[in-house]
Amino acid sequence: MQKVGSATVFLHDFKKYHSENLPGTAWALWPNVGPLQRLQDAMLDQYSKASAKMEAIRENADLTREAKTRRSAAAFDDYVMAVKDGIPTIRETAGNLYTYASQKLLPFLALPPADAVGASLDAECRAFTSDLPNNERMNLLMQMRQGQETRIAAAVLRGPARISGYTDEQTVKLGGAGIAIAYPGAVVTLGLLAIGVRETLMNARSLALGLITDGVGIDNKAADVEKWVDPGEGYANLVGWLDPIPLELPGKGPTAEMLKNQPAPVADEDDAAA
Repeated sequence: MQKVGSATVFLHDFKKYHSENLPGTAWALWPNVGPLQRLQDAMLDQYSKASAKMEAIRENADLTREAKTRRSAAAFDDYVMAVKDGIPTIRETAGNLYTYASQKLLPFLALPPADAVGASLDAECRAFTSDLPNNERMNLLMQMRQGQETRIAAAVLRGPARISGYTDEQTVKLGGAGIAIAYPGAVVTLGLLAIGVRETLMNARSLALGLITDGVGIDNKAADVEKWVDPGEGYANLVGWLDPIPLELPGKGPTAEMLKNQPAPVADEDDAAA
């Protein structure tokens, strides 16, 4: 977080993803991350220019208030015109990240259509879990979420939850645990980029509102940038995809399961003696 003029912004070093793949994959990040860096650079550059104009307008004693308002509006519009075209691209970036994640970062591999043996084994695994007493089935679920019994877990995830004796919510969390185990680096990177998408849009509006504050008589311009902070459906889908994954992601904090599984703190010697 840093102060830029009268605005507070959260700047990101997206350049670190140049020539990098999403961890654990061969998917190049820069084609999608590049627009984030370009928009961030553009809005900072345009803000600097517009802010200097606003200062000159305010301090020009030869201008009437009406003239100052007119020139302030023109300087603000220059910023808006330079930035607004990049915003749909940022929303598209979020959608692309979600599409790749949801289609490629899977907790299991699909069986080939002709794999009758695999399909038969899947059915046996699902019947096995369904027939277990409830407490044993829940214990098995916990083991699978910790990376054990991977063959059974894959079979459960490849079929409807109810056939295995689980709920949809339980299998969603099981799938999230599988993704965390298979692609931890990718998940953390996607979490960081999701934050980057949201905060880049927030920055664009914050800088615009800062210019309104610096200008003269242009408070009504706030409506022009009100919807800039909406990251779109792709972002919402990406956040929804990340949500059941039991990793401590930036901005998400430890999950309830992680907190539950943390070891109890060791008592100090003084406490133990007491």
